[in-house]
Amino acid sequence: MKCLNEINEAIVRAARLQLKTPTFKPQKGLLLNAQALQDVPEIIRDAIGTPPIEEIAAQCLSYHARILPALSNYFGTELTYTIGFTGSGKTL
Repeated sequence: MKCLNEINEAIVRAARLQLKTPTFKPQKGLLLNAQALQDVPEIIRDAIGTPPIEEIAAQCLSYHARILPALSNYFGTELTYTIGFTGSGKTL
């Protein structure tokens, strides 16, 4: 529930800053189960191949954008990346 509260706070903050946010609809249940943890590396390989780690690091956002549709398709739901997590439980 903590994560959901943080996301809702981020949406309110974005609105206050007049930033556009995607529609957010939380899903019940867990997406990452034992089978998904086995399948996801293959899904990512199928989406981007096996580029050198330096290339992935240099083009991180591009690679994340390229794997998002494949992961959304696998999980059967629209996925959204979030940014701004500080590790302290607070978003920027």
